[in-house]
Amino acid sequence: MQSRQYTILVLVITLCIILSGCVTKDSLESEEITRSFNVSSRTVVYVNQISGPVAVSTWEDDTVQMTAQKKAYFGGREELDKVSIAVTEGNRELLIETKYPLYGEASVSVEMQLMVPGDVTVKVLETTEEMST
Repeated sequence: MQSRQYTILVLVITLCIILSGCVTKDSLESEEITRSFNVSSRTVVYVNQISGPVAVSTWEDDTVQMTAQKKAYFGGREELDKVSIAVTEGNRELLIETKYPLYGEASVSVEMQLMVPGDVTVKVLETTEEMST
């Protein structure tokens, strides 16, 4: 009986050690995307970002700078490649969207930082996180 308890204890400890490497707060794979867009006065920037925070700051430049940090906690490069950042430029409008697969899932989060001129309006269409300014 004592031998069986010892065996179970060893198996539980081994399993805990193995699984501890599977759960981590550090991403296994990440990618940073930085893009800049020339904008005119009173441009409206729309952000559709469903999986992560959006931080907005103003600056004196006449451009909008978007920096997005994609992070895959498992699945590596294959998961990162499932998610893209699409930008559509229009007349006094800029739409920035995080695109996920239509079918299936992607285990990727995206943190987005925007630097915008002071006279530009930013509207977040959808996000799972709060926008910070």
